[in-house]
Amino acid sequence: MTSPPGRRWAPVLSLCLGFFLNSLDGSIVAVVTPPVMRDLHATTDAVLWVTSAYLLAYAAPLLLAGRLGDRYGPRRVYLVGTAVFVVASVGCALSGTVGQLVAARVVQGLGAALTAPQSMAIILRIVDTSWRGAAMGVWSTVGALANLVAPPLGGVLAATVGWRWVFWVNVPLGLVVLLLVARQVPVLPGRDVRLPVGGTVLSAAALGALTLGVQATLPTWASAGLLALGAGLGVVFWRSQARLGEAALIPARLLSIRPFAVAVAVVLVLALVVTALPFPVMLWAQNAAGMSSSQAGLLLLPIGLVGAFAGAPIGRLVDRVGPERLAARGLALAVAATALLAVALLLRSVPLVLVGATVYGLASSASWSPTSVLSLRSLPHDLGGAGSAVYNVARQLGMIIGAALTSVGVRLALTSVARDHDELAAMVAGDVPFDARSAYGVAMAALLVVLTLVNLAGAVLLARYRRTSPAAPSAAP
Repeated sequence: MTSPPGRRWAPVLSLCLGFFLNSLDGSIVAVVTPPVMRDLHATTDAVLWVTSAYLLAYAAPLLLAGRLGDRYGPRRVYLVGTAVFVVASVGCALSGTVGQLVAARVVQGLGAALTAPQSMAIILRIVDTSWRGAAMGVWSTVGALANLVAPPLGGVLAATVGWRWVFWVNVPLGLVVLLLVARQVPVLPGRDVRLPVGGTVLSAAALGALTLGVQATLPTWASAGLLALGAGLGVVFWRSQARLGEAALIPARLLSIRPFAVAVAVVLVLALVVTALPFPVMLWAQNAAGMSSSQAGLLLLPIGLVGAFAGAPIGRLVDRVGPERLAARGLALAVAATALLAVALLLRSVPLVLVGATVYGLASSASWSPTSVLSLRSLPHDLGGAGSAVYNVARQLGMIIGAALTSVGVRLALTSVARDHDELAAMVAGDVPFDARSAYGVAMAALLVVLTLVNLAGAVLLARYRRTSPAAPSAAP
């Protein structure tokens, strides 16, 4: 493959910097929770809303954001979203109470939601298919690097200049993104599409209820009710969309494009597993293997390291071997990685955990980039915004399901291990009796077996698609 001219990379790298900004902010805030609590005199439940509010505001308007890009042009909406994000970051940094911080985080989430669907839509329209895989490989690398540097950067900022600089750093980065995107990304015209008010309200309510239902700030009965409400609203939304045809937030033509539908299903699997996987490993390391939180965090460091270094080379492979084949191999490798981690927990082997994390890092790199290319390659330009929004919603839903699966799975696992109610309460708090640690490890390994089966389902789906689909087109129509 001949490398594209450097000037062609400029708009992609501009968008990647914006992606880095959003990814960094999503990961770095959790690190500074203790100093935020001390400085703003906030309770644990109150400070959890700093994250919950952002997730809620990010998830709810995603579908509408995609259609806004279709109507007004993705570059324009991207710039507006980035500007909103920067202004909201200033509000976060200046917050004097936890209520003000939560309100600013809501606005920040709305800004991030406006930008999220536009990036893929822009890449679809400006990047030639001959190097789209390489572009998405760089994209994946940027996300891995952001997740890798966020915890240490947040810790250093909080320990030196204070937690508010976690938000102040967004301002110069955001201004650079605005300047680069305005200069490097071409103006892409919108088109006259409807913005269904009813569908917007239903989709926002469904995603909002689902996102809120998996947060740890509500009683169990309230969370269960919200999850049920979100699922019910989702069904109503889906049925209403079917009647609107091309005017729907999810146009009927979109999911009839088989490669895109497969990619959406696969990204849901990938997001579910990547969200759920750290919890059983971290709980086992600290509560069964007796490791400190900092030692436990190092166990999964290979995932980010391998992802950071493997993203670009794997992106080039996408263009050579095709996204379907590479994604199928990546998911098969993910099956092996999660199974290996389950065995490692059963054997109480830290070296084997590190091997499993390394394999999973490679599997993730070999799955995410090809899946995004598979979704992009099959989309016509006029469905770029809607398709990118649906893809991002699928990823968000995967994260929601992964969080819910983890919460329910851990509770069920501990219930099966605990010998009485008092011991169950102690285990939930992280106090696992020495004679119960072996059974505790088995319970955490069982959760990894479930994730192995989820990965296997994604691998089988891709394998069936490869067997029954005709040769992929070389370009989007």
